[in-house]
Amino acid sequence: MDSLLQDLRYALRSLRRSPGFALIAILTLGLGLAVNTTVFSVINGILLRPLPVPHPEQLTVLATKQKGDGDYQMFSYLDYQDVTRDTTQVFSDVFG
Repeated sequence: MDSLLQDLRYALRSLRRSPGFALIAILTLGLGLAVNTTVFSVINGILLRPLPVPHPEQLTVLATKQKGDGDYQMFSYLDYQDVTRDTTQVFSDVFG
């Protein structure tokens, strides 16, 4: 235990002698913790928690694909309106 206290006192003395290094080290640790917390919060909210819908296994992502192109493209607002019109009875609900 005495060795730990001596090491802590030595570390504090060293940081007091070079305040610039101490400031940079503290800012780096704080920034790293903030980024880590933010990334975890986003991943937790999007991937780890279940979606707030009654039957998430029935969700479907709609996209358009043009002939000869391997990539899917996003819907335009007009396409979205076509899907959500009352004449379409395929989906129980649509959101975008």
